[in-house]
Amino acid sequence: MNRNSFIGIVIFIAAAFVHQIAAQTRGRSNVQMVLQEDMFSIPGKEAAIQRAVYPAGWAGERHYHTGDIFVYVLEGQFVVDLDGGKRITINPGEVYHEAVNKVMTARNGSAEKQVTVLLFQVGDKGKPRVMLAD
Repeated sequence: MNRNSFIGIVIFIAAAFVHQIAAQTRGRSNVQMVLQEDMFSIPGKEAAIQRAVYPAGWAGERHYHTGDIFVYVLEGQFVVDLDGGKRITINPGEVYHEAVNKVMTARNGSAEKQVTVLLFQVGDKGKPRVMLAD
């Protein structure tokens, strides 16, 4: 094998590898903690603010939140399916306040565009804010 053929094969393999990693990353959500602080006026409680970007077609697992949570949609469409059949659709500029311990499934309302939300939750300090439902 000559040097040019070898270099061509290496470039082909590298390009395929990069393409595969990019494809895997596109399907993942990206959740960043913006703030996590103790509540001054409510001992034992903390507030958490997260910015989450969910890719097109994303759907979460059935779960519930252990503290009040507010979902503010920055872009896209966020859908909450509550156990019992009620569906709530939140659009850009809208806020949804979810009750504590309410089992639900969240998803991106679009199969083509990402959705970006701010999540604000108050809960017990040091305790999980999200629990998977059975």
